[in-house]
Amino acid sequence: MENAMQRGGNGALGTLNGFLTARRANLAEVLPKHMSPDRMLKIAISAASRNPKLLECSPESFYTALHTSSQLGLEPNTPLGHGYLIPYFNKHTGKMEAQFQSGYKGIADLAMRDGRVASIDCYCVYSCDEFDVLFGLHPKLEHRPILDATTYGDEDEIKAFYAVAHFTNGSEPKFCVMTRRQMDQHRDKYCLRKGNVNEFWQRNYVSMALKTVVKQLCKLLPQSVQLAEAIAADNEIESEEEPMQTAVAVSESAPPTRTEGLKQKLLQQKQNDPAAETSSEQEAEVPENPPAKRGRPRKTPEASPPQPMDAPIPAVTTAPAAPVDDLHTENITFLEWIDIGMNQVKFIDNHNNAYYSGNILIAEPLKKAIDDGIFIRCVTWHTVNGRAMIVAANV
Repeated sequence: MENAMQRGGNGALGTLNGFLTARRANLAEVLPKHMSPDRMLKIAISAASRNPKLLECSPESFYTALHTSSQLGLEPNTPLGHGYLIPYFNKHTGKMEAQFQSGYKGIADLAMRDGRVASIDCYCVYSCDEFDVLFGLHPKLEHRPILDATTYGDEDEIKAFYAVAHFTNGSEPKFCVMTRRQMDQHRDKYCLRKGNVNEFWQRNYVSMALKTVVKQLCKLLPQSVQLAEAIAADNEIESEEEPMQTAVAVSESAPPTRTEGLKQKLLQQKQNDPAAETSSEQEAEVPENPPAKRGRPRKTPEASPPQPMDAPIPAVTTAPAAPVDDLHTENITFLEWIDIGMNQVKFIDNHNNAYYSGNILIAEPLKKAIDDGIFIRCVTWHTVNGRAMIVAANV
């Protein structure tokens, strides 16, 4: 790594080295105490020196990816396999950009950090193996690999994947099993780009499958904010045509406040779509009682509730239980709330999507946060009769 830093004196590597070094203090602020910013810089420069495509990425996107890795406390591109700095071509900007993607070992490491989860293991099951799983009141999983079989280790012979979590308090382990068919269906549902499987799955099917089953297992485990953020970011990178970019200040000037940044974003949206402010409001089906109260009203059209996406379940106070497979978690920017009667409150986000809540323990703190100018919240919701119903929020 030292040699990589020394080679960074000239050309693109030297430019990147200087750009990152100037922001060393910013990385130090977000890194966990046990991690060194100097080591992260060395790892990043070493990764760029080994992959010329990373040197073609904009320094800003490279720093953003490294910042995300630092926030999560996961070292990229090391033998630990916790995560990777990956180059991709952004067709909207016409430039190469870097992004950080967690590995399944990194997801497992985040799940174990708070001390409640002792270990997480994941395995492939081959057609030659003896494998038995039992659900119900007394769940049970048994896997006896046949190591000397000719089909053992052949990727084409994998019939299932599973992950198991053991707890420090000695309680019963949790496990998650996905068959090969279920895994392929999951991949095709969430990770297709223009009808084609994205490159992550094409190049590393087994690793991506193991990470998927670990993420599914994490829905059953206690979650930290870091774990929830890592899974949500990873889901978006895999499923979106344009990978998610975390907002990070890379200039020397101070970054805008949350309110200022939101105002700038809304102004840009208005300029890009002036018709949005004048189009008629299309209300979803609501009780006949007229709205009694409004918070921060905006005359904007209301789109249909967002489509389900694969996302983790955060460890927050929740409303009545919903089916696990129908729960979705994401960061949402709420701009308005409306009391629609029958103890129901409708919340409007910055994309004119509507979310509903009938739980006063969730609705009232959210209403107060919006009125106080605190817009962005991590929210868990599920679909009921075509509506996105909020079941948890970090209020």
